[in-house]
Amino acid sequence: MTFTALSLGSNLGDRLFHIESMERALRSILIDGTLRSSRVMETEPVGVSAAGQPAYLNKVVAGYYGGSAYELLDRCLSIETDLGRTRPTPKAPRTADADILVFGNEEINDPPRLIIPHPELSNRRFCLEGLIDIDPSIKIRIAGRTLTAGELHENMGADVAAQKVSFC
Repeated sequence: MTFTALSLGSNLGDRLFHIESMERALRSILIDGTLRSSRVMETEPVGVSAAGQPAYLNKVVAGYYGGSAYELLDRCLSIETDLGRTRPTPKAPRTADADILVFGNEEINDPPRLIIPHPELSNRRFCLEGLIDIDPSIKIRIAGRTLTAGELHENMGADVAAQKVSFC
């Protein structure tokens, strides 16, 4: 049983339906009764030209998983596909996006398939806000060091702090 945290996002179609559907699907694959959720947040796209890209709804969920990180990744990709996710280009708008942020103490560097902790975790304010909304003491192993979600949040860069996050 491994603690995992995932970010959920949608900026196409019925965004709330997609977030709730991803959460329901994850509830069914994570160890029964362990799923915890942040509040839903609305955010602007980051790292792409926001022109023409709708705002995202995001949420962070955490719980325990009984398989490997790669098995969880495959399950997430299946959930995204079931909700109509296509991958025409990187960073394209999407109906469903489920990313593994942390998976226990594991550090996996297997690009492009899987990088844990998620390489953008500390560069996305919604990820940090969502983690501390669940539990600021969540431990995250980055570059051989273990920090808490609260410590990462307290030390976020000015560019990350400037990202707009509105709790719904």
